[in-house]
Amino acid sequence: MKRIFRFFIPYQFIFFIKRLNQNFMDILVRYNLSLHLDKKKINSLKKTKKNYDECFIIGGGPSIKNQNLNILEDKFSIVHNAFYLLKDTYTFKPSLYVIEDPLPAEDNSTELNKIKDIDIIVPLKLKKYIKNRENVTYINFDYTYIDSRETTKDNNLEFKFSDDLSRKGFWGGTVVYFSLQIAYFLGFKKIYLFGVDLSYKIPESAKINGSIITSTDSDDNHLHKDWFGKGKRWHFPRQDRMQVAIESAVDFLSKKGVKVYNFSPVSRIKGAKNLDFDKFFYEK
Repeated sequence: MKRIFRFFIPYQFIFFIKRLNQNFMDILVRYNLSLHLDKKKINSLKKTKKNYDECFIIGGGPSIKNQNLNILEDKFSIVHNAFYLLKDTYTFKPSLYVIEDPLPAEDNSTELNKIKDIDIIVPLKLKKYIKNRENVTYINFDYTYIDSRETTKDNNLEFKFSDDLSRKGFWGGTVVYFSLQIAYFLGFKKIYLFGVDLSYKIPESAKINGSIITSTDSDDNHLHKDWFGKGKRWHFPRQDRMQVAIESAVDFLSKKGVKVYNFSPVSRIKGAKNLDFDKFFYEK
């Protein structure tokens, strides 16, 4: 039914309705009228920072396979999407779990809903996949201020960055963009990126339907073969747009006195100094 509806209704009209819905949600949040968004709960996330000075954001890139993340045992870390697959690989317990994309939220919902001992932050839109419970916090999240289907203006897109997540967070083409906003909201002045490799290869066997890819084999783009493994869906990777978004976030943060560093040996992110993992952790 949804496909039939979209066939007959112009996308521009659908996008317009999405913008109206988002504007209505913004009004509800402004006047504390939303039934599912709790500003006090969102602000209480700041308590999770405790006395930590640094935040380590763990992406899903395969470069992490060569980095022993157990060294983050006593540090503040944010993980994403299907990181639960690594629970027997690493001994450290993440501080926060973040999901932003509806596809991995739905495809991993069974396992994600089993997590009770880590605070989870997701957009309100994902409530139908990530069940409401004590360790789940919903955010008013704007997916619509930029037309995500736009394919010709990556370098000219103006990404917004939230200065108050209790009001709203903003989409940036990658869950890491959301986590950068979270780290800033919590008050961190130093943020380190792991596995933000910004490099993807689409397997020849993958099934592609518009902007959605369904895997038919194991995943070589991430740190676990089942991250987006057989049967899982993912959006067509727009790494150029991801890079523009992350670099715009880094620029925003630098103006606020927040430094961002990059541990990926694969990517180069303007404004985020590349660090050597072994030298940083083992040669101090």
